[in-house]
Amino acid sequence: MGKNEESLKCLNTSLKMNPEYAKALVKRAEINSNLKYYDEAVRDLVKAQEIDSTGNNVVYKLKEAQRQVKAQKKDKNYYTMLGVPKDASEDTIKKAYKKKARELHPDRNNSTPESAEKATKDMVEINEAKNILLDKNKRAAFDRGATAEEIDQGGPGGMGGGMGGGMGGMDPSQM
Repeated sequence: MGKNEESLKCLNTSLKMNPEYAKALVKRAEINSNLKYYDEAVRDLVKAQEIDSTGNNVVYKLKEAQRQVKAQKKDKNYYTMLGVPKDASEDTIKKAYKKKARELHPDRNNSTPESAEKATKDMVEINEAKNILLDKNKRAAFDRGATAEEIDQGGPGGMGGGMGGGMGGMDPSQM
């Protein structure tokens, strides 16, 4: 177990005893940021800010963690997550997903609560990759540079964002 994981274990114990310990929340957020778990870092920093918004540089650290979350979402490469080339067939993607799922499944990686949590997050990531790459429209949007969030919401490069259907609610006979 590395130093970050050991520190997380100690901080988790401290926070079980005192969930309002802002300094421990900030420290855990810093470690999660180091491990690139930016969503968890944001969650801890929001809670720390609610408890004590003036100490521990919380506001700055929260803004930085939120920026990292956005950057991380743009940096996702579903092809490399599954270890497939950009022109991979549907069968190749399915086989790569199954291989990764066996490797990363939480039931196989649960020696500590932290490793089980990481395995769960990894499974969520590869499931997202599989779902995007196996859907032709979503894959095309991803290839144009859209993030998963944009694809789901139909934003830039995504699949929606138009004016709605047809004539925008107008009856053509009234023209």
